[in-house]
Amino acid sequence: MEEAAKTFFDSLQNFSDVNKLLDDGEAEDTYLECKTHRGVKLDQGIRTQLARAISGFSNSDGGVVIYGISTVTNQAGLDVLTQIIPIANVKHFQKELINKFSKLSTPSGNFETKIIKKRKTDTSGLVILFIPKSIGDPIQSLQDNQFYFRSGDEFIIAPYEIIKRLFAASESPDLTVTINDIKIKYENGSFTLPVIVSNSSSAIGEHCVVQVRQVNEAALELASQEGFRDVSDINITKTFSTSLQDVVHKSLGIQVGILRVKLKNNKRKLTLRFNVYANKMRARMCIISLMLLKNRSRTISLKQLFI
Repeated sequence: MEEAAKTFFDSLQNFSDVNKLLDDGEAEDTYLECKTHRGVKLDQGIRTQLARAISGFSNSDGGVVIYGISTVTNQAGLDVLTQIIPIANVKHFQKELINKFSKLSTPSGNFETKIIKKRKTDTSGLVILFIPKSIGDPIQSLQDNQFYFRSGDEFIIAPYEIIKRLFAASESPDLTVTINDIKIKYENGSFTLPVIVSNSSSAIGEHCVVQVRQVNEAALELASQEGFRDVSDINITKTFSTSLQDVVHKSLGIQVGILRVKLKNNKRKLTLRFNVYANKMRARMCIISLMLLKNRSRTISLKQLFI
């Protein structure tokens, strides 16, 4: 069903696609939840709803949340999509979602998000959120410390037997890549970027391979690396790779190498794409965008998805 949720998320590309949902009488189901919101801040109510969605969809087969559509329960008991009610300051609302997402569950779940507007110049629109199925430990809401799963069109508190089964089924590591912002250094026109691999699952990460490619080559130049080897000769684009000798335990971050980049044409933004592979884990892509400044460099966006 996760594939169905991802396919549905990808199919929503413009306002006409959303309108068609209403015209077709679409209703909330096992992978679709719709919400309205008139403010730009995530108040307690919407944080609680989002935490349940993160836990419920992650512990089931994934799902999609659309912010900006109202529903009405029909005679058959289905919550049918009825009206588009755009979020007023949609970019700010999306930013709030992204900033709060990782603080609403443990472990923090993965997600993708996008904005759909009626016109490009509009400041209002819809925010669409995709939450994939967790392949690691079960996801717990930090708003009420409950574990949820999706049943029909509702998020249900998981009873003991389901929680037990969810934990027993956690056999896959959950590896992600980050850049250690604090230890980024600048010297003689070059930045050094420490690359960290961490594991959010109780399952040990073994036989881990990390590959990295630069996305915006026109902006900055990937100059050299420590711990990585150049495998560009067997890839279409410039690619570096490293294999971990050590296993990765839960909550343990390991530095796998250092990337060095040089400024080009006074640009400051660097986007890197990391692919992470490990035994018993579905491969993951981590796209990290950095703002590289001499006095304080920082990560400005982090996107994760399965490949």
